[in-house]
Amino acid sequence: MASVSPVSQLDVSARRLFNSMGVKLLVLGFLTLFLSLFALWINSMVEDRTTSKGEVVKEISTSVGGAQTLLGPTLLIPYSVPAEDKKLETHEVYVVSAVDGDATVTSKTQERKRSLFRVPVFQADAVMTASFDTSHVVEGIPANAQIAWHDAEIVVGMSDPRGAQSDAVAEIDGVAHTLQPSGIWPRMRLSTEQNAKTVALFGTGVSDAMVHGAASKVTVKMKLSGAQHVAVLAYGRSTRVTQV
Repeated sequence: MASVSPVSQLDVSARRLFNSMGVKLLVLGFLTLFLSLFALWINSMVEDRTTSKGEVVKEISTSVGGAQTLLGPTLLIPYSVPAEDKKLETHEVYVVSAVDGDATVTSKTQERKRSLFRVPVFQADAVMTASFDTSHVVEGIPANAQIAWHDAEIVVGMSDPRGAQSDAVAEIDGVAHTLQPSGIWPRMRLSTEQNAKTVALFGTGVSDAMVHGAASKVTVKMKLSGAQHVAVLAYGRSTRVTQV
């Protein structure tokens, strides 16, 4: 009769222990805990780096401006709708987009380094042109509305005015105008969402040609700086943007 050696009995016991469900669950639980802790550590490190980078971008943006979004020449026309009761009279603003727009942005970029982070900053010259046809304005507002042409404005927008390097200048039908903060809308929301991006508006009055419905051309020149990027919103029915 063959006998079982102590070594063989030990091997059998080890195999039984290794194959037991309890040990497998214990090993699986340990690996899961280890990987979870490792994932939490990675996530914490990523969040810390993201927060630190955000603080660096905010610091640099304080001096040069943040990411810039530009709105090209747009026409704002205030009007009122009279009522028998003065308290029920409504006041609105009719927004007229350009027939076509053409924007050229010439920029110079460099990097600013803080600790581990590099933030691109830029200086840019923007030239934005637009053509307006005001002959159909009356078709877009109520028939009994009273148009306040004397308060109408040609405006342009900049998301972060801290980056303005000089006054923006608009040439309307050959006459130059220095733009001032808009008296109609200091800032314009770009969508109806609660946290929608806004742009600060700068404007000037309209020309006599616009009041009488003639086609008019507007050219705006801006010098600005910022961090990360510069973008131009579509401001005409057809908009072309060239970056140099």
